[in-house]
Amino acid sequence: QDPSGAGGEGYTLSATPAAVAGYPHITVPAGFVAGHLPVGMSFFSGPWREDVLLRLAFSFEQATKAMRPPKFIPHVDYAAAAPGRGTPPQAGGNVEEPESGGGEGKGSHQKSQ
Repeated sequence: QDPSGAGGEGYTLSATPAAVAGYPHITVPAGFVAGHLPVGMSFFSGPWREDVLLRLAFSFEQATKAMRPPKFIPHVDYAAAAPGRGTPPQAGGNVEEPESGGGEGKGSHQKSQ
């Protein structure tokens, strides 16, 4: 078994029982760990009680004000961050993998040595 509890063999994620039983489930922002990693609070309700669940989730959000708007990072200089690695493909452009000299075909995902 996976002792980390990260959903490995022998572990059940918190939403699984509700989903299997057909119960509604919602997760809302609940705060931050280490000042920047978001965490959520999950709420479950009985069958056909989405109205109660939505009111509860909304009330929790309003009481905690835990949600922060995401921060946009306008630019990352990839060439300066990783010299010799080139620039990432532009959005919507064709993505081609660089040629490797090890006889690997284009599109191969084998790691070069």
